[in-house]
Amino acid sequence: MKIIKRNGSEEVFDINKIIKAVKKADINSEERSLSDGQIEDIAEYVEFKCNKLNRAVSVEEIQDMVENQIMATGAFELAKSYVRYRYKRSLVRKANTTDNRILSLIEYNNEDVKQILNILQDVVGGFEYEIRNNEITLIKKEGSR
Repeated sequence: MKIIKRNGSEEVFDINKIIKAVKKADINSEERSLSDGQIEDIAEYVEFKCNKLNRAVSVEEIQDMVENQIMATGAFELAKSYVRYRYKRSLVRKANTTDNRILSLIEYNNEDVKQILNILQDVVGGFEYEIRNNEITLIKKEGSR
């Protein structure tokens, strides 16, 4: 069975990723609420549900199924911890995406960067810049906001 990752690529379903994520959430909740066996049961049920759909399932769909199964066991604190875990992971992904965008800008040569900065000056104004040793320093102009 295949899953659809966030970037759109497909990957083989790995039940161990579910078990690992739920265990991390369980460890981070105030007290362990499920045994390893119960966590494995949740993962196996999610795998069964995904197989039953007879199509590739997105990571988000799988995570929703996991969340629902945790709540079905009555482990509401764990469910809350799992939601927080998902949220923190999404923030990390966003930060990594931002870092990649910044790195892609750095990969431009200085002339490209100067052109971008000149356009920004025209549109936004209020700053000057200096490029030295592949580092950009923005300098606020006198009297600008």
